Amino acid sequence: MMERLQTAAKAERAELNGEHSALAEERECLKEGCKLLEAHFRAAKAVFNWDVEEVERLTDALAVECDAAVAERARAEEVMEELKG
Repeated sequence: MMERLQTAAKAERAELNGEHSALAEERECLKEGCKLLEAHFRAAKAVFNWDVEEVERLTDALAVECDAAVAERARAEEVMEELKG
């Protein structure tokens, strides 16, 4: 009877050790996956931040060009009025 219990305990321990090993391996895979996701997130965030900065730079440049065009048109209208008058 005792021998059967010891055999069953050994089998149970072996099964638990196997499950423990599988869980430890899965944990390592999950850690690696997490690291990969974090790297992708950082890369995507960098691209997004660059895109936002580029849009802001282009918006500022367009605003300067627009102001210059409006001023040039106003000067042209003044010249036209002087030529008419």
